[in-house]
Amino acid sequence: MALKSPKGLFLHQIGAMRGVELEGATLLGLLRKHVRDEALEQLLYEFEQDKTEQMANINKALQIVGGSPLQTPSLAIDGLRERFGEFVKMQPAPEILDLIALGVADRLGYLGAVGYEELVVLTEVIGKEECKPYLSANVEKKQGHIARLKRCRDEMAGQLLAAV
Repeated sequence: MALKSPKGLFLHQIGAMRGVELEGATLLGLLRKHVRDEALEQLLYEFEQDKTEQMANINKALQIVGGSPLQTPSLAIDGLRERFGEFVKMQPAPEILDLIALGVADRLGYLGAVGYEELVVLTEVIGKEECKPYLSANVEKKQGHIARLKRCRDEMAGQLLAAV
């Protein structure tokens, strides 16, 4: 299907973000099954639970814009899942697998933040700036996730250094 308007692009991209949120929740659940670090497991659980609010914000933006989002599978999520699976097959030490899982979760956060930032700009282009608070809330949530993961990574790295 040809994209012929900014609104069409918005609907395509918001459909992609729906896919990121839905498939991302599944990916976070997979990561949680493999991590040993309790603090990381709790973060992943909280991020997974946040998907409900983020999906509600997507749906509110869709109601304002009108139209149906295009169903867009997330090849990026597929790649993250595949990459993590390859690492699991290598049977890394538990603390190394925790770092790998953290990195996957971090990439997922950045993917979401950038996607929502793009949607915020598109709301201006299509003249539906009343969507902006909902999508901006999702940007802020993703940026918060990224910051929390950074603190967790710093703590885990410090523990690994102390063990060496």
